[in-house]
Amino acid sequence: MASSILSIIQALRGSDIVAILLFIFVVRLIKNSRSRVQTTKLQGPPGENFFVGLFPAISGAGEPLKAFEKWAKQYGTVFSFPMGFGRQDVMIWDIKAVAHILARDTFVYHQPNFTRVFIDNMTGRGILSVEKDDHRRHRKALTPAFSNAAIRGYVNIFNDNAEKLKATWDAILDSGADTIEVQQWMNRLALENLGIAGFGHHFGALSSPDTNIKPKIMEVFESFEAPEKSSLLSRTFFFLAPMFPVLLNLPTQNTLIMRNIKYSMKKIADDLLERTKKEMMMDSGDEKAGGSDKSIIGLLIKAESSSDGLTMTPEEVLAQTQQDDVVPLSKPIHTSTGELVSELVLAKGQGIHIPLVLINNSEEIWGPDVKEFNPERWLDPDTTLTGDAKSIQGHHHIMSFSDGARFCLGRHFALANFKTSLANLVRRYTFEMPNGKDTVVERHLGALPRPKFAGEKGPRVPLKVRRID
Repeated sequence: MASSILSIIQALRGSDIVAILLFIFVVRLIKNSRSRVQTTKLQGPPGENFFVGLFPAISGAGEPLKAFEKWAKQYGTVFSFPMGFGRQDVMIWDIKAVAHILARDTFVYHQPNFTRVFIDNMTGRGILSVEKDDHRRHRKALTPAFSNAAIRGYVNIFNDNAEKLKATWDAILDSGADTIEVQQWMNRLALENLGIAGFGHHFGALSSPDTNIKPKIMEVFESFEAPEKSSLLSRTFFFLAPMFPVLLNLPTQNTLIMRNIKYSMKKIADDLLERTKKEMMMDSGDEKAGGSDKSIIGLLIKAESSSDGLTMTPEEVLAQTQQDDVVPLSKPIHTSTGELVSELVLAKGQGIHIPLVLINNSEEIWGPDVKEFNPERWLDPDTTLTGDAKSIQGHHHIMSFSDGARFCLGRHFALANFKTSLANLVRRYTFEMPNGKDTVVERHLGALPRPKFAGEKGPRVPLKVRRID
């Protein structure tokens, strides 16, 4: 079925596709023109392409931060952003406006169809894509697994796996090697920590020093290609998808890879779920599988069988307003007509973007040393951070874990994982980049953006590693 649909699509002439898309665009334009409330007219960069606007500039494997910084310098903290076919989204990094929007996320502001379809294609319907009461229900069911008490229970697991990693690295160094591809091993360590703490399952990611031996789930994620490396048809549909999300449902190369990831993860999850249910029943002697399991999967099982309203079925921040809204600004801005305003009107259906990477790297917010490694800035934030930085409500005033209703539920798990692993490694090994401070670090985009050293194939970070005597 998928191949026949793809054959039909490939048989279409370019003019046929353009005609179809233009028809949809005109229908949407007529529909939007009937709205009584209009979004504030804003300044912003001009579009470089009628069909895709500037979307490729913020979605590719290049440097979106550089583009954001350029536009922010020219147009300020709020500006319009062309997405193609005449559609203008709004880019917002004004701290007060961001707090207002994120506080209303999942109710007044929803993820756009493009984001929901993209997430559903890769992971299925769940906490990452649901809205309103469904999102609240998912978070309430999962929250106990990420409580401070639960995290303290996971630390022993993190330490045990760090010992396994040490044994593996020692075996590599004993073989005569002096370089270790650190990023892959840190991914393996994180996967093993999540497997045991989250699902009571050993993926075997640290079982051998041979990097060719890897769990199936790692192979699945590594198969994902960045949009610009896929076929012309896949690239075209991906860059048009913000305007026409239905394109993400067509069986292009990238869509099929994402679905393969979802189905592979589903099989792993189903096997883990079934095994954990049996173990919990044996441990508790209770057919309801209540047990005392505090792992993520254990709590999901409890939520699935509960009767307290938490029942769950087995199955960069973007948003779209679901109703007209007036957003307060921390600083007045000039509209496209030159008017000075201290509030932003957003009409229902207006697409908005919150560039978290820009907020985390803005000199205007953090000061001129924003890009310097200066952890001391957080030791006494009341005196070292700027007023704008302190006004950010995210974790330690940064937006890496977002904020509001979609504040990352697993942030404490991730931080404990990172801190425990790092503490175990830095007291046992020294690390050095291959070319010292001159080593060039680039950005690799796959399933997730990752660092890579220039000249390396894929997201590789080989470091010179030595044991501390």
